[in-house]
Amino acid sequence: MVANRRRSGPDAEGEPEGAVDIGVGTRRYPSAVLRGPDAMLDLRDRSSIKDIRSTLSAFGSLVGDDRRTNELRDATGGQVDLSLSAHRDALLLWLRQWGCRHLRTADNARSSRALLAWWKRHASDLPGARATLNGLGPRASAKAGRAHADLAASPAARRRHVDTEVDVTFGSTAAAKAMFALRPQVFPPWDEPMRSAFGWTGLDPSHYEAFLGMSKDALDGLSRRAGVPVRGLPEHLGRPNSTPARIVDEYLWMKLTHER
Repeated sequence: MVANRRRSGPDAEGEPEGAVDIGVGTRRYPSAVLRGPDAMLDLRDRSSIKDIRSTLSAFGSLVGDDRRTNELRDATGGQVDLSLSAHRDALLLWLRQWGCRHLRTADNARSSRALLAWWKRHASDLPGARATLNGLGPRASAKAGRAHADLAASPAARRRHVDTEVDVTFGSTAAAKAMFALRPQVFPPWDEPMRSAFGWTGLDPSHYEAFLGMSKDALDGLSRRAGVPVRGLPEHLGRPNSTPARIVDEYLWMKLTHER
């Protein structure tokens, strides 16, 4: 766990030593100050395969079997299609089970309509069902970043505030989880502690776009070090039921959320 490191001094170009470019449209963050880029570099280059396998094993011990996702796959025939009402209901149930409790059951119809509207706007922007994160190009990543921000900003439910009810959006965490459910081989989920660890606030599409690029880069580096193709990493690392995209989430969750 990275904590309480000193800020490095400026180099000849005026950037802090060890600065990491964390994506299009974002500033350069010193890896010594923000833990997110540091954890990505550990996954890509620095942590041993043994240590990564141990971290992922600890995640599995904490979280257990992901039977909720298996139930989602069973309910949708293995491929979530948000044009179908039953699939939207299954996804919303899964999101609640995955911690998105702001999506109230009482507002299910409202949330379902928001998902359908988003799907009509962005279904053609998402990569195909057989796409993978390591095959994602810059243009597809940019489209995904915009799709994520749009879903995150979509009103999804209501909540009681004083003596009235106010709109509640899907939010960035639920949006990323929904995109993971739609394309589990492509989109890693994230949560608020992860975003904070990269210095990302607000709903800037470049943030998720950058996260995809960094995740792809980390998996490519890890694949080279492990001597197996990216698609073989889950099996090699003891997480055969995960996807490479989910491996990134599991590792970062341990380092940036659980251990913070």
